[in-house]
Amino acid sequence: MIYYRYQQKGTINLKINKFVAGAVILGAAAQIAINAPAVYADDEKSTLQTLEEEVATLKSNQSSIKIRLANSSEKSLAKAQTLTIQSQLHACEQRLEKAEKDLQNEKDRIAEAERKAEEERKAAEAKAEAEKARKEAIETGKPVAGHNVPNYTPSSNSYPWGQCTWGVKVLAPWVGNYWGNAAQWTASAASAGFRTGSAPVAGSVVVWNDGGYGHVAYVTDVREDGMIKVLEANHGGSADAADPRGIGNYRGWFNPHNGIGSVSYIYPNN
Repeated sequence: MIYYRYQQKGTINLKINKFVAGAVILGAAAQIAINAPAVYADDEKSTLQTLEEEVATLKSNQSSIKIRLANSSEKSLAKAQTLTIQSQLHACEQRLEKAEKDLQNEKDRIAEAERKAEEERKAAEAKAEAEKARKEAIETGKPVAGHNVPNYTPSSNSYPWGQCTWGVKVLAPWVGNYWGNAAQWTASAASAGFRTGSAPVAGSVVVWNDGGYGHVAYVTDVREDGMIKVLEANHGGSADAADPRGIGNYRGWFNPHNGIGSVSYIYPNN
């Protein structure tokens, strides 16, 4: 019985010692974890910083090697030792030349990226301002200076080739098909959900309604005094014989109200 109790006590002591040892190990591990430096994404060096540091280190090495080379000459070291130092200097200078080239390329890349970002920012601002001005013109009916010349390729559509309606459909694919004669376009556009109004806006369609066939054109430029420039087809033709010159700017700046009939505008939904 005594031997049994002794074994039992020893077993308990062994378990206690194992527990204490485990606690010590865990405590030490926790302390190491607490004292270990944290790694954050912000600590990562940029390519530019890395190259700058590499160039600085190589320049420092270059200076040190040059000093060693000068000392070797003064101390008349063995030719083999001098050649070794010269070889080290040559290798260092080659690495430095490459690192400096890489650094300059990285600076140029960053400068180009910043330039493009600035251009995009300015373009976005200009676009936002133009859009704001366009909406204000539509809301107030007051002309706002603007410019909008579309890229286009003459092609067939639902309107007779060469007529003014055909030309505007080529220039502004967003207009509807089968809107009728030019004089009917304002009503047709309104029925199709497009906004119409009295203010000239670059990128809109101007409609002259003379009570007959009428005429339409694409507005490319607007001045604050209400003068406009347009691209149009059949400027010098008729409903029976379209102007063979096709789409063009045949008038320069002009007052749209000096034409025939009433004037209105159709605005794109964007």
